[in-house]
Amino acid sequence: MEVRIDGQALLSAIRDALDKGRCAAGGQIFTAGLPVRVGAEQDSARARAVLVVRRYSLGLPGSRGHAYQARLGVPVPDATQWDQIEHVGNCAYMVFRQREQVAAQGTLSFHDDTAVRILALMQENRDRLAAAQAQGMATPPDRPFCSRFLKNDGTTAYKR
Repeated sequence: MEVRIDGQALLSAIRDALDKGRCAAGGQIFTAGLPVRVGAEQDSARARAVLVVRRYSLGLPGSRGHAYQARLGVPVPDATQWDQIEHVGNCAYMVFRQREQVAAQGTLSFHDDTAVRILALMQENRDRLAAAQAQGMATPPDRPFCSRFLKNDGTTAYKR
C-alpha cells in the first residue's frame, strides 16, 4: 500500500490500495503498479508549503501538528515534517543568497509596510478630513497610494 501526501487546508492523504497477486507455480507475490496520476515524490510541494506555513507563520510545533494529523487519520511524524521543511529551506537558500548579494550593493529601495505615522502627512490628513466634513462627507475621498522608500543617499522619500 502506498500513501501520497498532498497539501490543502492542512494535510490530506490519498491512499492507493495496490492489488497483489501470487504466482501459482512459484508462490512469488506481484504488486500492481501505481496509477499514472501518482508522481515520483511521496510528498507534494503543496504539502511542504503547508508544513512551512504551519510551522513558521502559525507557530505550530511539529509535535502538535503530528497529534492533530493523527486525529485526522493522517499521522505525519514531527521528524518527517522537519525533513520536508528542510527540503523547502534548501530550495529557498539559493534565493536568499542572491537577495543577500543584491542587498549588499545598496542600490535598491525598499517599501516599508509597517504601521507608522508619517508626520509630514498628518496635518494634510487633518486638512483633508476638515474639508470633507465641511462638504457633508464623513471621510475624505481616497488619496493616491503613498509609499515610503529609502534613497541611495540614505534619506527617506515619499512617493505618490
